[in-house]
Amino acid sequence: MSERLSSFDPIIPSKPLILILGSMPGTESLKKQQYYGHPQNCFWSIISSIKSMGSVPPRYEQRIELIKSCQIALWDVCCQCERKGSLDSDIKEVKPNKINKLLLEHPTIKTVLFMVKDLQTLS
Repeated sequence: MSERLSSFDPIIPSKPLILILGSMPGTESLKKQQYYGHPQNCFWSIISSIKSMGSVPPRYEQRIELIKSCQIALWDVCCQCERKGSLDSDIKEVKPNKINKLLLEHPTIKTVLFMVKDLQTLS
């Protein structure tokens, strides 16, 4: 049975240049209340390599400071949805986040990157 899920608030540095949009946090991320919280997710390793760091900061708060120092904002396409498990292909009944509003409020954002394979699967 699918359950109704809610995304996290956006993480926004003072003058973001890039917005990275995911679909909806996975089960492990929702449990931890952390963006990209699954230990096998390589997101934080990639961000750490941007800053030429030797390793991923161990604490989530440090990871958030890291991404903010890169002038990267994080959010999700879905504000709420129904989903069983963690697969994007299982997302149903989407209530989208107000991404246009966020972009208007943060005109310094010049690039939007999607961590979603196929936006059309989000129905």
